[in-house]
Amino acid sequence: MTEPSDITAPKDPAEYRPRPLLGVTFWAMIAFAVICVLAGVAIAQFGPRLFAPKPAPHAAETAPSAEPPPPPDDPMLRRMVGSVIPREATEWQRRSIESPGGGSCGNGRSIARLCAIGAQGGELDGVRYLSKSLVDGASSMQAEGVDPLFGAIRWGLGFALDGEGYPGPTPTCFHWGGAGGSFGLMDQPTGVSCGYAMNNMIMGGAEPRNEPRNNRLWSALKQVMSGL
Repeated sequence: MTEPSDITAPKDPAEYRPRPLLGVTFWAMIAFAVICVLAGVAIAQFGPRLFAPKPAPHAAETAPSAEPPPPPDDPMLRRMVGSVIPREATEWQRRSIESPGGGSCGNGRSIARLCAIGAQGGELDGVRYLSKSLVDGASSMQAEGVDPLFGAIRWGLGFALDGEGYPGPTPTCFHWGGAGGSFGLMDQPTGVSCGYAMNNMIMGGAEPRNEPRNNRLWSALKQVMSGL
């Protein structure tokens, strides 16, 4: 038999009550997991709009550009290119401008060949393209003075003549040039014609025609033609 001294006294009855299922810590973890899931859904739904990169500021909101404003519309150029605003003209429209003094396309050889007609008195390879009197008029002075664009100049019929403002290789040469130094010249007494068109246009100085390559070639022509 069990001795009375071996029997343990009954515990507090409160210790025998039913305990909560899995405890407070478990449910705290469940609540935290639910909160994380809801936060992920909210970020997926609203994140692209809240964290997307801001668009670049509108042109009107940016600082004013340092570039000068576009040049005003030129009525003369508008007549040449039609209804198109000159600064908005396409490359084809620019090349098809009805401008006898600046609408052609060619190279140095073609310019020299064309000028050979004037250097030979209007006739080339047995074919007369211009009358001798017309070429003589183009190579003789028709007007002299200060041009609003080119300054002091002596004019033949459509060509410049040798003078202080636009000197030629010889006193009898009649010629003309373009921006960057391109030129064509004719001389009836020597029968010489020459054309020059550069592959790379270099603009510089107060006078676009005074470009280093052009100046060297012009000086060489003067030395050669003066001895003919």
